[in-house]
Amino acid sequence: MKFTMRRGPGRTVVLAELLALVPDNDWAWSLLEYDGVGSFPDGLTYQEFQDLLLAVPEGLPMTWERVRAFAAGLDQCWDLILVAAGDRARLAPDRLAALDFGGCLVVFEAIDSGSWEVTIADGAEGMSGLVATLRDRYGAEAGAGAWGSA
Repeated sequence: MKFTMRRGPGRTVVLAELLALVPDNDWAWSLLEYDGVGSFPDGLTYQEFQDLLLAVPEGLPMTWERVRAFAAGLDQCWDLILVAAGDRARLAPDRLAALDFGGCLVVFEAIDSGSWEVTIADGAEGMSGLVATLRDRYGAEAGAGAWGSA
């Protein structure tokens, strides 16, 4: 599903707002890409955070709590790829490097500070509410489940 980040003058849909729609979970989360403005984990500077992201081929592993804390510290999100899988083994570095998200349950992408793309696997139990809410709230285009069952 793809929809615009800008919702009118001075109103932007932020990552924390989207994550608030996701049910609590124990999935394996990984941040593959981020460019924007905000506070970074562990007091890192922007450049230190970028270096850390580039150093880990499978992305920066995060817990659900850490993902939410990261999102809460963001002021602007220009580009982002955040993925979640049922377990860490599904986050194969070679697949992720090729932007193959077939093992993922959900993928959040911020694209050039203009739009969000959220992809939800058919097998992502408990995510049907997210699909409906995204469509209703943001006028999201297209359907979920671009990869089939995860």
